[in-house]
Amino acid sequence: MQTWIMRKTHKATAVFERNSVLHEHYEQLAGGIENVAKANFLMLAADMQRNEMWRTNVAFT
Repeated sequence: MQTWIMRKTHKATAVFERNSVLHEHYEQLAGGIENVAKANFLMLAADMQRNEMWRTNVAFT
């Protein structure tokens, strides 16, 4: 009985550890996706600002 409990406990611990590692990987992946989205947004904002400046310069010349 004791070995059965130990075996089940060991298996549950292994599953828990694996799930923790997977969860960590998913969090890293989500963070990476979020960073890419932020970078794309900043590049878009910079493009819009450049276009606005270009239009303003054309309007004044």
